[in-house]
Amino acid sequence: MLEYLLEYAERKGMASEPGFKMKIVRYALDFSAGGQFLGVLSLGDDGKGLTLRCPDLSQPELIASKGCHFLVESAATVGLFLKPTAADKEIAKATAKHLFFTRLLEQASSVVPYLAAIAGALQDEATLNTIRAQMNEDRVKETDSVSLRVDGRLVLEDDGWQSWWREFRTQVRPKAASSEMVCFARGSLGDPAVTHPKIAASSVGGTATGSTLVSFDKDAFGSFGLKQSRNAAVSEEAATAYCDAMNSLIAAAPLVAGSKPLYWYDCSVPKEDDLLGFLLEPKALEESTALQAAKSLVTAIKAGGTPRAQQLASSRYFCCTITGAAGRVMVRDWMMGEFEQLAAAVAAWFDDLSIVRSNGRGLANEPAIGRLVECLLPDRKQGQNYDDWLKPVKGMLPQLWRAALNAQMPLPYRAMASAVTQNRAYVQTQSSSTFTLENRMALLKAYLLRSCRIKGEPITVTAYLEPDHPSTA
Repeated sequence: MLEYLLEYAERKGMASEPGFKMKIVRYALDFSAGGQFLGVLSLGDDGKGLTLRCPDLSQPELIASKGCHFLVESAATVGLFLKPTAADKEIAKATAKHLFFTRLLEQASSVVPYLAAIAGALQDEATLNTIRAQMNEDRVKETDSVSLRVDGRLVLEDDGWQSWWREFRTQVRPKAASSEMVCFARGSLGDPAVTHPKIAASSVGGTATGSTLVSFDKDAFGSFGLKQSRNAAVSEEAATAYCDAMNSLIAAAPLVAGSKPLYWYDCSVPKEDDLLGFLLEPKALEESTALQAAKSLVTAIKAGGTPRAQQLASSRYFCCTITGAAGRVMVRDWMMGEFEQLAAAVAAWFDDLSIVRSNGRGLANEPAIGRLVECLLPDRKQGQNYDDWLKPVKGMLPQLWRAALNAQMPLPYRAMASAVTQNRAYVQTQSSSTFTLENRMALLKAYLLRSCRIKGEPITVTAYLEPDHPSTA
């Protein structure tokens, strides 16, 4: 998986480099080159910030330097912007970080001279009072990310400090025993990263500060006396690249049943051909159903008459489902295959699920895979936490995802049993929506078709009622 993540990062032109990371920067303190404070600027058209390439220290580097990040830090660090109720311990910690932040600016002024004036301004109590007053007026949070702008340009966009930053990192990096190992991701010899960068998995249960995909934090996890991530050797450059790729995919992926399904292709695939996207949101298609679109792709690829069809015929897909578990990223499944096989599987999936509406008027909407997971549950109670409600079926998504990508894979028995149980409750109470009912019936139909087809047993179950079917039921 790491190898294909690296290919994705390269194809997307990600400038992955140790010591740098894409971050969302919410605000900038605006200065003149002489150090005069001009105001606090909200970044981004929607005020939600800009995603920018920023200097970054790993957790071990932060510990070794006893400091903070360069050029981008929290409002508490950059402007000493704290709540009035902040404890003495919090104030002391923020003050130490603020001092380190300004000292970095002073050191970097050897290559970017105007940073000396900015460092001086941030050390001036009157200027800090003005900054804090405007931050308070603009409702800035003490945890919001803040950078610097000088003479109308973000300092992050100035290339002058980057060589200095690379040299600074070599001074604070924890010293490890130097011995080359084969990189798991690239297959080449090199010094492995002792720890890997963090992945932003807080949306699926990871920590707010980031979680790791590769980590060994207990002696029992190690072997042959190897420490930390040397047990799964990956070079620092490769570790940075695969983490950048995963963060990019996580940011773009929807949250589905408490998980994030990450997927990509090895070529550029337009929205109208995005088969994996159909599974997540079939209604995103404007001019056809997901079943029609998948069948059309199968036909086009087999005919192979157009450049688009030829490109898709030779392309592959990759997908994994992740969740977070405190400081770790958990990969729940991993799949890859040919695009042509994917098109046939997705067409079979929506064909198996097709079902008449509960009122008998046409076919029901094609269900998103997340809705199929949720339909296995009783109605969510008012005020009930989503994760608590979802807990009984939280592991169902990878199983349904696999069935959707392989027409020869049966649907899990547990899904059928849960659908029957919830449908019985619906018959008794009529509590669920007709949309949920239709999803359950679609799942039951697909379960029957898949089970009998795999066993080689003849069965015909259509989307509509068949009065002349030999089975009374």
